[in-house]
Order: sequence, then structure tokens, then C-alpha cells
Amino acid sequence: METFVGIVFLLSALAVLPAFAASIHCSSRLTSYLRQRHPSTWAEIAPDSLSEPSLSAPVTRFVTQRAYREIDDAHLNALGDSCFRLLYVAAAIFLAFVFSGLTYGALKA
Repeated sequence: METFVGIVFLLSALAVLPAFAASIHCSSRLTSYLRQRHPSTWAEIAPDSLSEPSLSAPVTRFVTQRAYREIDDAHLNALGDSCFRLLYVAAAIFLAFVFSGLTYGALKA
């Protein structure tokens, strides 16, 4: 059991940064596309220049609530779906990293 948890911990540690990098890159592509092709929607959800990024930001809610599906644009919907999946994959890998690390530490003690 300890070996299995150690392997999960190692694999999730190796995967967590690329997963979040892919999620951030996808979000950047989505916001660029929105800014260029749907300026009125972007104006509604654009973050304040003084605010810090957070999961409660309007752009993040736009993705997590899948509001992009209300716009009739196949490319935007594909980008939004990719961002949605990557965000949750990255979060799942992070949780696997944390829980396997805690479990591995408890088993070693």
C-alpha cells in the first residue's frame, strides 16, 4: 500500500504543474478570443485592472458556469469546454497530490 501511495504521490507531483500551466494557457486563449470576437461579452466579464486573479472572478465564473454556451460560436464553445475540463483536471491532480502526500506521510510515520 505504501508503495502505491508513493507512486501516486510522485506521479501527481510531476503532473500538477503541467496541468495548471495547460489550464492557464487555455484560459488565456479563451479570453483573447472573447476580447477579439465578442467584445460586448468581454466588456461584461472583463476583470478590473486593479483586482487580483481569483476563482470568484467573472471570467472564471464564465467558464465554470459554462455561460459561453449561450453564445452561438462553435470555436468559443470548444475553447470553453477545453478550459472547463482542464480546470477540473488540474484541480483533481492537485487534490491527488495533497491527499497522497498526506497519506504517504502518515504511512511512513
